[in-house]
Amino acid sequence: SIHRFLQICQVIPTVSLVGLTGSCALSNATPDDDIDLMMITSPHRLFITRLIVLGVAQILGVRHRRGAKHD
Repeated sequence: SIHRFLQICQVIPTVSLVGLTGSCALSNATPDDDIDLMMITSPHRLFITRLIVLGVAQILGVRHRRGAKHD
């Protein structure tokens, strides 16, 4: 679930901030909308952090590819 994903992101040492963006951040989301997150990483750690975060999202089943249909 997204809650578990965010809990794990909190303990990744190279993640400095996780922000909610998009329609959820504007309180304008519908039940069919996705959740858009923005992450700020430690300096010079973007790509390793991206690899870790996307891997965790994939394992937890919360990652959806752009343009893919999801239930």
